[in-house]
Amino acid sequence: MNRPDDRASEPTTVPEAESPDARSEEQEVAAGRTASTPFFALGGVAFLIACVVALLIVIVVLAMYLA
Repeated sequence: MNRPDDRASEPTTVPEAESPDARSEEQEVAAGRTASTPFFALGGVAFLIACVVALLIVIVVLAMYLA
């Protein structure tokens, strides 16, 4: 009943599909595993906020022009 775990002595290996060399950069980013992921996340949010601000400025300028 109390057999030693044979897997404890085996070296841990990463499956080929999980190694960074076997995956494309897009797959790594989508999985959230690259160092550049925070840049993409913050950059995307900053771009979205900039678009909303630009849209609000256009609406305000248009409303002032038509008034």
